[in-house]
Amino acid sequence: MELVPLQDRLVIRPEERKEKMTEAGVIIPGTEWGWSDGNDQGTVLAVGPDVSENIQVGDTVVFMSFTGCELRFEGGKYCTVKEKDVVAIVR
Repeated sequence: MELVPLQDRLVIRPEERKEKMTEAGVIIPGTEWGWSDGNDQGTVLAVGPDVSENIQVGDTVVFMSFTGCELRFEGGKYCTVKEKDVVAIVR
């Protein structure tokens, strides 16, 4: 099976990050994916039919956190975001 995004959505594999820990040793939950930062970064695995040709499979992109949908599929962690939520392509 494969994830096929619809419309202007992208399937992205976010870069995994270590959980953040305060100086007192308290682990901040949810930071292993970077969701608490302003932006996140990942690799584009699939693009929907309405996505412009600027973004292609294999590109590394920076996208806004707290947008899209977190997915767990066949043991992997992915997210879908709309093209408008991508703020940069890393080249």
